[in-house]
Amino acid sequence: MFKTLDNSSMVSYLNSLETIASTIHKEKNTEKVVFFILLNLIEKLDLGYSEGYFFKYDKWNRNLKHLNSYFDLKKLKKDEVEFISTNLEKEISFYGTPIEKMLKNIEIQTNLNKLDPHESYGLLNRFKKFTIIPINYENTYYGCFVLDRQTKKTYELNVDEMHILELFKYNFSLYIHSRELEDFEVEDIRLKTVGSFANSIIHELRTPISSIVGFASLAKKKLNDPKKMELYLDYILKESDKVIKLCEDISEYSSEDENLKDKSTTFYLSHLIREVLQKLDLHLKKSKIKTYMIIENDIEITFNRDKVITAFYHLFKNSIENCDYSKNDHFITITLSANGKSKINIKDNGIGIQKYRIEEVTIPFYSSKIYGTGLGLTIAKEVFTKLGFKFSVESEYSKWTKIILKEE
Repeated sequence: MFKTLDNSSMVSYLNSLETIASTIHKEKNTEKVVFFILLNLIEKLDLGYSEGYFFKYDKWNRNLKHLNSYFDLKKLKKDEVEFISTNLEKEISFYGTPIEKMLKNIEIQTNLNKLDPHESYGLLNRFKKFTIIPINYENTYYGCFVLDRQTKKTYELNVDEMHILELFKYNFSLYIHSRELEDFEVEDIRLKTVGSFANSIIHELRTPISSIVGFASLAKKKLNDPKKMELYLDYILKESDKVIKLCEDISEYSSEDENLKDKSTTFYLSHLIREVLQKLDLHLKKSKIKTYMIIENDIEITFNRDKVITAFYHLFKNSIENCDYSKNDHFITITLSANGKSKINIKDNGIGIQKYRIEEVTIPFYSSKIYGTGLGLTIAKEVFTKLGFKFSVESEYSKWTKIILKEE
């Protein structure tokens, strides 16, 4: 992009902070931003550099860790490539050495000579004429870019070219400072969420466990009364089932999906939905609910199949549990369409949801059912969100409820 411009046009182009900022600051992946900067400083700008690296400063261990690199493999020999790949994995301990002062200088330093061969700096030892661009914000040091020419010939950067390096320096310093603040904020929110989640679990478990303890105490006093014993034991079993179900749902909701992609398979939703409905067949028959599937276009999905089965299971189970027995006919209609973007509608003619409750039904542990855990729709929403679907609920109280899943 830049090679087609003369020097003055290039500087004019790069002087636009909005252009650099729009490229750097909108990207959340730090490694992509680092690669973008190195690609421009080495490949696009003709500043004479052949290799570039970013080393992130680890303030706890007081060393540098390699984050990303850019170099032209065509100009490197096989042994040099092997040397670089081996040394990229190593941390550079520089605390207390002469290079520490050099790396932590707040100014851009150019035309630095090859490092002292007697000092072991791993990858840095191969540098000949290099530039260090420190990345710092106020009094915090985040790391540095190291650009190397791999030549003994001195290349004097003019004022405009130094200005280009400074633009990248200040923008990336601001970028990485902002990312760190965001990470602190995310961690703070995560800890608060974990605390809230734990309190909710304790609250939900306390009720059935208290019931179990209460009925067990009563049963102990009625050992010679078989009818009372049977009644109390039935209550204990029901409350125990609720605890088990709650634990299963909590485990499903909070489970990590690190291997989600590894477990992905490709399947059609119509086949999977029929499988789920078959599992719920006894519940459907007991509630005299008829199911209808309308396939305008079948939807092909590549995802963790078990997760999707669980999600649909919770959706249909919710519809069954909301069956309105005052009506003569009970039904669940599933519509699949894939014109442009995929869409799934699940509609039942159950008891419906009051308007003020619609936004609350996917909140963890919110349930109007006696033995509901309040996690079913929450789990389903989580799965479909990861699938790329927007999850929404529409309902008219005492008439119908519709779950709408629309690909974003």
